[in-house]
Parts: sequence; C-alpha cells; structure tokens
Amino acid sequence: MIVGVCVWQLEEPNTPSSLRLVVCNKAAARFMSVKVEDVLGKRIHEGFPGSENMPLAGIFTRIIETGEGMSLGDVPYIDEVVPDSVFSIRTHPLPNRCVCVEFTNVTDQRKAERTVAEQHERLERALQDLWSEMDLARKIQTVLLPGSMSLDEYEVASEMRPATVVGGDYLDVIEANGDTWFLIGDVSGHGVSAGLIMMMAQTAIRTAIMAAADRGESLSPSVLLRQVNSAIRGNLGRIGKDQYMTINAIRLRQGQGVHAGLHQDLFVYRAATGQVDILETDGVWLGVVDDAGPLLHDAPLSLAPGDTLLAITDGLTESRMASGALDSPRLAVILQTLASEGKAPGAIVDHLLGLLGAGELRDDATVLVLRRKSLPS
Repeated sequence: MIVGVCVWQLEEPNTPSSLRLVVCNKAAARFMSVKVEDVLGKRIHEGFPGSENMPLAGIFTRIIETGEGMSLGDVPYIDEVVPDSVFSIRTHPLPNRCVCVEFTNVTDQRKAERTVAEQHERLERALQDLWSEMDLARKIQTVLLPGSMSLDEYEVASEMRPATVVGGDYLDVIEANGDTWFLIGDVSGHGVSAGLIMMMAQTAIRTAIMAAADRGESLSPSVLLRQVNSAIRGNLGRIGKDQYMTINAIRLRQGQGVHAGLHQDLFVYRAATGQVDILETDGVWLGVVDDAGPLLHDAPLSLAPGDTLLAITDGLTESRMASGALDSPRLAVILQTLASEGKAPGAIVDHLLGLLGAGELRDDATVLVLRRKSLPS
C-alpha cells in the first residue's frame, strides 16, 4: 500500500494564503502531479498558483484553527507501482499550527461498491428509455415546487423559470412543530442526474425535519444540512463525478430564526427603515466532504412584521440581459423599490423573472419571496 503524506503549516492566523508546505513525500508529490523540490518549503500560491482561493485552502485553515480533522473523500490514483487505485484523503491537525494530509489506499473497498454503481447505471438507462431526459427532469423539478401560498405568519410566492438545458434547482417550504422552513438550492450539472439529486435532497430534508418534529424536537439548519449531506454523499458520487449541491436552509418561528448553508446572498427589506440588508451565506456545498458539520454554522435571521425576504438561484444572476447583470447591489435596489411600494411577493417574483425576457436561459432561474404578515391590530 502506498500512502502519500504532506504537511502544511499556517504561518498567519486565519489566512489560507499563508499555508506553507513543510513535508511532502514522493507518493504525495506524484499524486499532486508535482516534483517535491518544486513545492516543498513554498507557500500554497507559489507551489500551486490559484489554490489559495480554492475550498481546500480554507478547509486546511479551518482544521488548523479548530484542531478538528476530517475526511475529504476519495480520489483515483494511478502510477507504475499501484495501477488503477483509489485513495481516501484524511486530514489531521498537528502541533505548531500544522495539518497533515494523508492519502490512504482504499482500492479493495471501492471495488466492492462498483456493483452498486453499475446497478444505478442500468436504472438510469431504463429511465431514459421511458422518458426523454429533458421531459423527465422537468417533471421532477416542477411537480415538487411549492408555488405561491399564504401561511399563518407569511405570504409566500415562488417560481422557477426552466432553462433549455434543465438543471436542478431546489425549492421547498415546510411547516413542522411550530417552525416554518424555507429552503433553496441548486444541484451542479443538468438533466436527469441533477433532477434525481434534487429529489433525493428533498426527501432527506423532509424526512429529517418530520422525524425531529415527531420527537418534539426542532433541528437547527446546520444540523439539518449535516444530516442531509451524510445521507446523500455516497449517492452523489455514484450518480456523477464531482457533483454537489449549493443550499441555504432558513428556519423561522414568529419572525425569529437562523439560516445555514453556502448558496447565493439573501436579501431582507426592512419595513421599519426602508433599507435592504444583504446577508452573505457561509458553509460548504453538500457532497464536497464526508462530514460537513465542522464547516456549517447557524447565522441569525429575523423578520419584523412587513419585512420581505428574497432568495434566488444563480440562474437569475448569471443570465445575460441587455440592461446588465443582476448582481447583489442591483437586486437590493430592485427589492427596496418594489417592497417600499407595497408590492406583493407574487408581483416581486414576476418582476424579477420578467427582467430575463423571453430568451432561452443557460440555467434554471428560481425566485422565492416571503413577507411576514403584519400583526393583527
């Protein structure tokens, strides 16, 4: 068994670009397609240009700062000594602000799992025989959308504008045990596989929330997403290479709550001030690491009576429009204008999707708007 080992040292607190490679054996160098002498002793951006801005640099930094190791999953490895092999990457915090990255051979374990992947491939081919890929994906997406509704505390409107090549946008509204959940996300890729992943995520989310409600418990968004990641991580790898899901989970009760997950910015119009708060999301995509818990945390979110929240997928911000891109500052101005005029959530959704025009979209565009109802006088 060949084990690759490298050690990174964080020279400046909470600064991924200050990671310096202090140990690298030959197996690790071959795995990373570099020469030991070209990377040893250099900072991450020197040995691996651009990698200081990638998720791994941030993950290594978080491990060093928290002292909690984690598994980063499996990657294929082939050389003249070990052909057709798979290595599991694990990380371990070390003294002196270091992290050890270890590549372990798990070839035999993964061979036993290939039968499951082959069965899935046969199932996917059967589905393609029953329906065209595009039609099936659209059915999966549209049948599960919540649409517009009026809840006890909130007026809600939502809509997804499908792209020519269907993606995997996810949108859900769930009431359980006194909590109201709003979830929005986007699966990487397009077609049947993205639709299946979206449906698996929805099933895992609803199961976890309802199971907790049956026990009289209330999950936090970060715990919910950690459970969902664990539930679908294996299937993501079997369905498609490098597939993942961005998601934001919001839990509210009487206007007070929290949110978690890495997705697009959230926008909140404050009725009391007439201003819009832009809330950045944080965390990790589902399907990237085996245990997402250390990278997820709950951030506070509150809605006073009359406040309006806007959540979107990147199909809206990445669409090409003659009037320019719908970036966060522009979306904040649009929401401020419409909400201050008293536009209903449905009208705000229609306005935003109307900006896309009648042309074809490269990706699904999904919009969710909710307004907390005014308290009865």
